[in-house]
Amino acid sequence: MGIFGRGPEVDPACAERLVNTDRGALRILAREQAAIPGLLLGDENIQGIGADGSFDQLTVVTTLRVFQVRRGRVADELGWSRVTHISLHETPDRRFVATVRSGNHDLLTCFDRESDSQAFYQVLHRMTQAPAGRRDIPMLYPDYYTSILQQTGKPATPHNMAQLIVRVKAFLGGYGHWLLGELHDVADQTEFRARFGQDSPASPDPLRDPDRVVDFLWSRNNLTHEHIRRKIQELGQAMVAPDSFLYQCGDELPEWDDE
Repeated sequence: MGIFGRGPEVDPACAERLVNTDRGALRILAREQAAIPGLLLGDENIQGIGADGSFDQLTVVTTLRVFQVRRGRVADELGWSRVTHISLHETPDRRFVATVRSGNHDLLTCFDRESDSQAFYQVLHRMTQAPAGRRDIPMLYPDYYTSILQQTGKPATPHNMAQLIVRVKAFLGGYGHWLLGELHDVADQTEFRARFGQDSPASPDPLRDPDRVVDFLWSRNNLTHEHIRRKIQELGQAMVAPDSFLYQCGDELPEWDDE
């Protein structure tokens, strides 16, 4: 007989990953633990487990994703490659909610004890700082730029390529500095400004500067990945939109300083 009467005993391996310290959390874990091994993908490893008494479910943090288990099934999930934000806040009724977000998709885990919520948040934060996987955004140079020029009827001359690239670098540089600030990543924000800011040393290969910006952001914090994917797509769409500056100039793009 298990420690909860007729229920199953808690698996020590799962209990070791559970951040909660209350008995109710152990009951949820005891009920759901048998399903967890079958829900893991390939070689993903469990980093932490939070039990949510409000929704009567588990939130499992692994090396690949965050997923919630209810009645032996995955109720919701977010892959780390798509996560854009993590946070922890207290509700008016003194519950503590950890949020994992991708765009408008929020995955919530509620805790009764602040110390448990903080322990869970630390697991999430550690995963955002884990070594980044290989960049999955195609190199911008040269295809990203030639596509924009072709779609707007501009010849892909060396001059036009260079002028388009300096604009993309300016946009990504400003966005990257803002993004690292939003992530409260002060050290990386300072280094980013030193490398890519207005007072940074001249680049030996300016045509590949935007790709270096992407590489820097990608490697420093996993929460930047989805942000960068979306912004590069949005910038490309804006460049070919009907109100793009590219339709307001001739075949030769004006110098960046002339605008």
